[in-house]
Amino acid sequence: GEAPRRAKHTASLLKNGEILFAGGVNQNGVMSSALLLNLFNPARTVGWYCAAQMRESVVPNIIRYVHSHSALALPSGDILLTFGNDGAGQAEQPALSLSYNPEGNTWTSSVGTSQKGATYNHAALLLPGGNPIIVGGARGLGQPQRGAMYYDRVQSTYTSIGIMNRPRAWHTLTLTLGQELVVIGGYS
Repeated sequence: GEAPRRAKHTASLLKNGEILFAGGVNQNGVMSSALLLNLFNPARTVGWYCAAQMRESVVPNIIRYVHSHSALALPSGDILLTFGNDGAGQAEQPALSLSYNPEGNTWTSSVGTSQKGATYNHAALLLPGGNPIIVGGARGLGQPQRGAMYYDRVQSTYTSIGIMNRPRAWHTLTLTLGQELVVIGGYS
């Protein structure tokens, strides 16, 4: 069958060969749903499946509606969703940071509700040690940011680690062979 249409979502390849589609927007607004597409996992029939709804574990029963966020596959096999737009043109508050565990089909909050510095339309990647970094993005309409944040998976915290020369959103982020971060494009 065909999955519901969505845009500004993320798509992440899971270790079992399924693809997790999370968040986004459609004609009805911002989405809190997550879907799994199985094309390669021989343990399941090819097709679409519902994944657990994106819910907070710190604040029970809070459903997260988000788009323009990032998703990173962690070394553990979990998928980390970070920050994003709340649908009203602002960065999610409290900051979105959820980990999806494919084996349990569960979402877990990855930071406390007091996290500051959330952005959307940012760039994110995993550093060689397996910890994510988030660079730039916007906090509101016409508010691109210069900051970079490092996520400590053990402490479940984001820490500011510096700023770019110019604020940027909708840019790319690449880690070079020399372990330098290169930011290209976007708007400021």
